[in-house]
Amino acid sequence: MVFKCNVINAYANNSGDDISTPPTEKDYTVEDFQEDFILYNDSVERVKGDTIPFDSARIDSLKEIIKNPKKAESTFKSKVTYHGDDSIMIDNRHNKAYMWGNAWVKYEQIELQADYLEIDFENNEVYAKGLPDSTGKLQNTPVFIEKGQEYKSGEMVYNFKSKKGLIKKITTQEASGYIHGEKVKMASQDVFYIKNGRYTTCELDHPHYYIQSKKLKIINNDKIVTGPAYMAVEDVPTFLAMPFGFFPNQDKRTSGILIPAVGSSQTKGFSLTDGGYYFGFSDQFDLTFQGDVYSDGSWSGRALANYKTRYKRNGSLRASYTNNKEGDKDDPNAVIRKSFFVNWRHTQDPKAKPNSTFTAMVNIGSSDYFQNDLNTSSSNFLRNEYTSNITYTQKFRQSPFTATVNASHNQNNQDSIINFVLPEVNLTMARIYPLKRKNKIGRDKWYEKIGVTYSGGFKNELSTKITNIFPTADSENQPMTPADIIGDFNNGVRHRVNTSTSLKLGHLNVSPGVAYSETWYFKSVNQEYDTANNIIRDTIPGFSRFGSLNLNTSMSTKLYGIFAFKGERIKAIRHTMTPAVTFSYQPNLSKIHPEYFGERTDTAGNTTTYNVFEGSVYGTPNGSEMGLVSFQLQNIVEMKHKKRNDTTDKYTNVNLLDAWNFSTSYNMLADSFNWQPMRMDIRSRVGKFVNLVVGSTSDFYGLKTDPETEKVSRSTNFHYNQTGKFLRLTQLRTSVGLSLSGESLGTTKQNEEIDRIKAPQDENTIYEEERYVNFNVPWDLKVNYVLTYNKPLDEVTVVNSLTFSGSINLTPGWKVRMRSSYDFDQNKLGYTALDIYRDLHCWQIDVNVIPFGSRKSFMVNVKVKQGFLQDLKLTRNSRWFDN
Repeated sequence: MVFKCNVINAYANNSGDDISTPPTEKDYTVEDFQEDFILYNDSVERVKGDTIPFDSARIDSLKEIIKNPKKAESTFKSKVTYHGDDSIMIDNRHNKAYMWGNAWVKYEQIELQADYLEIDFENNEVYAKGLPDSTGKLQNTPVFIEKGQEYKSGEMVYNFKSKKGLIKKITTQEASGYIHGEKVKMASQDVFYIKNGRYTTCELDHPHYYIQSKKLKIINNDKIVTGPAYMAVEDVPTFLAMPFGFFPNQDKRTSGILIPAVGSSQTKGFSLTDGGYYFGFSDQFDLTFQGDVYSDGSWSGRALANYKTRYKRNGSLRASYTNNKEGDKDDPNAVIRKSFFVNWRHTQDPKAKPNSTFTAMVNIGSSDYFQNDLNTSSSNFLRNEYTSNITYTQKFRQSPFTATVNASHNQNNQDSIINFVLPEVNLTMARIYPLKRKNKIGRDKWYEKIGVTYSGGFKNELSTKITNIFPTADSENQPMTPADIIGDFNNGVRHRVNTSTSLKLGHLNVSPGVAYSETWYFKSVNQEYDTANNIIRDTIPGFSRFGSLNLNTSMSTKLYGIFAFKGERIKAIRHTMTPAVTFSYQPNLSKIHPEYFGERTDTAGNTTTYNVFEGSVYGTPNGSEMGLVSFQLQNIVEMKHKKRNDTTDKYTNVNLLDAWNFSTSYNMLADSFNWQPMRMDIRSRVGKFVNLVVGSTSDFYGLKTDPETEKVSRSTNFHYNQTGKFLRLTQLRTSVGLSLSGESLGTTKQNEEIDRIKAPQDENTIYEEERYVNFNVPWDLKVNYVLTYNKPLDEVTVVNSLTFSGSINLTPGWKVRMRSSYDFDQNKLGYTALDIYRDLHCWQIDVNVIPFGSRKSFMVNVKVKQGFLQDLKLTRNSRWFDN
C-alpha cells in the first residue's frame, strides 16, 4: 500500500535544519510509518529508539492526514534555522514546529533561545518559555537577541513579519543600566513599552535598588522615558520621587549637564560643587567644564579635554583656577588667594612617524595651588616639586644625526625657585669609524676601532623666584614683565667632539680618548666691590668664547672569586670585582687665555679672581691645570641556589649584593688637597621584601681650628696623621624599604588591569590608586625609612624620616587603608590619612579621615558605583577650611 502526501521532515535533531522551505512530495508506505511514528492528536512525532506497531484507529487517522494534507506556504524572506537538544516535533497539519531542551531559532538578525519553543509558520509567530525542573524551578527561560541587544524574559511571543511581540517578566541591559519589566509590548524593533518597570545599574536578577515606574518607554540607542517614579532600596520605597524620568540610552558619547552636589560649610556657606557640562564631541575628542561655587565668594573652575587619534596621538589637557576667599564676607582684611595649575600630557604613537617623536608632560602653576585648592588630593598636597618636559626628536634617514628640541621647567615650592629652559636644541652624531675599511679583509686593525662622536647644542635658561612670575596673595613683589624675563635669560652654544677607541691588552680593556669642547656665549660679567664690600655684577653684551681640551685613558678588568658548597641547596657564591683606573689631563686656560678671568679688589685691598662666564648655562673654563687619576671598584656578590623542597637540578642566580662600589680621585697637579673624598654606595635586597641603600662620603683630610677665631676648617694634613684613621666620615645616607603583601586573589588579567589603572600618567598628577580600591589583595604594608647624617666640619645635622602605608581586607567587602609618616624632630606623626571602603555590590561607602593637622577633615560618601545613576549619593563632610 502506497500513500502520496506532503511531509516536512517528521523528525530532526540536527542544528541548522532549514524549515522555511515548502515540503516536498514523497512516497511513503505503511511500514515506513509503523517503524518510525506514533500519532498524537493529529500530529506525528518520532520516538527515538522505539518501534510501536500501528493499530487500526491510528492507521485510519494517518490516512485522513495523508488524504487531506495542509499545504505549507512559507512567508519567510530568509532562511530559518533551528535546534533542539532533546527533541523536535513537526505538526504538518497546523504548520507548527515544537522544540525542547536548549532550543533556539535564528532568523536574519534575530535569535531566540529557550527550553521550549513553538513556531507557527502560518502566522509567522514564535512562542518561548522555560520548563520546570524536578524542583519546580524554571530552567532556560527565553533569551531574545536582536542586533546584539539581549532580552531575558519569563515567556515571550514574537511575530517575525510585523516585528512585534509580547514579553512577560523581561530583563535587559540598556547601555550601563538594566531594565526589569512585568509586561512588555514590542511596538517595533527599536521601541518597547513596559508595564511596572524598574531601572537600575545592579546586574542581579533581584537588584538591590531600582527606580520603579508603572510606565516606561525604551527607544533603542536613544533614550528611556518613565512616568511618575520613585526610588526603592531593598524593595523599600524611599522619599526620592519624581514626576517623570529621562535616562540616556546610547553607547556613543553624548553631551549633557553634570549635576552639582549641594553642600554647606561653616566658613564658606552653602555650596554647589562639581557641577558643569560635558561635551562628547566624538570618540576622538571630548571636553568637560566643572566648577565649585560657595556663598562667601570663593569659587573654582576646571576644564579637561581628552583627545585620541588611533595610530597618531593621544593626550589630555587640564586647566584649573581657584579663587579662595579667607576671612569674613564683610571683613576688609579678608584675603583672596588666587592660584592656577595646568597639566598637559601628550604622546605620539610610534606608528605615526617612525623617524620622529613628540611627547609632552607639563605640570606648572602657582606654588600654593595644592595648598589653596578646595579639592586637593593627598598626593598633590604632599608633593613639593613639579617638573615639565616637552620634547621633539627627529632622526635623519641614512645618516648618524639626530636633532632634539626640548623645553622644560622645574619648580620647588619650598625654596620658591623656578627654572625654565626655553628652548634647548641639540644635534648629535652617533659614533662613526672614519678609518674603517669599506672592504673588510681579516680582523680589524687597531686604528679602525677609532670612533668619533659629535654633539652640538643651544640652551636658553632662566632661574628666578616663583613669586616673580606667579605672585601669591602674600607676595610683595610685582610680577616680571616680558622684557624683564627676556633680559634675565642665560643662553649659549656648545660643541663637543670626542675621539676614542677600545683596545684589548691581555685581560685589560684600555680606552684612550681625546675630547674637545667649544663654548660660545653672548654676554659676559664684570665684577667689582662697592664701598660696603658687596659684589656688584654688570652684564656686558657681546660675543665671547672659550675652548677646553681633555686627554683621557681608562683601564678596567674583571676579577672573579668563587666559593663552592657541598650542600644541595646552595651550589656556589660568586664575587665579581671590576676595578677601573682613569687618567685625564686638562690644561690651565688662565695662562693661555687670561681674558677669561678678572680681578676684584675690596676696600681692604684684598684681590680675588673671578670668571667672566660665571653663572653661564654651560659652565666656566678651567682656571687650573688638572691631572686626575680616578679610581673605581665595583663589587657584585651572587649566589646560585635552588628552592627548598625542589627535587630537580634547576638552580637560579640571586644577587646578595646588587652593588658595593668605591670611587675617589687624585689630582697630581694640585698644590694641596690632592685626594678627593671617597664615596661608597651599597645596594642590596634582603630576602624578597627589604630594599637597602647605603651611601657615604669620607674625607682623607682632617680638621683644624683657628686659635684666634676658633673657626674650624679643613686641614691639609691627613686625618690618619691626626687620629690614626684613614678616613673622616662627612656624610652617611641610609634608606630601608619594606614591602609586604598577601597573595593576590585576582586572576592574572585582573592584576594586569589593576596595575595599568594604578600607574600614574605622570609623576605630578593625581594618582588613580587614591580613587581605586583593589579588593584582590587581602593586605599590604609598605615602610620606608631614610636617615641622612652630615658632619662636614664639627657641626652634626641628622635628618631622618619614616613613611608607612598599608591596607587590610577585614572581610571580602570591607577594606581599611592608612598612610602616615613620623616626624623625628618634633616626635609626632606627620600627615595622616585613613580610608575605609565598603563594597555593597552596586553601591559603595567611602570614608576618608584626616584626624589632625592643618588638613584635619572627614568625608563620608554613600553612592552608586557606576552607570548613569552614579550621582545618586549621600555625602557628609567636614572640610579642612572649616577648621
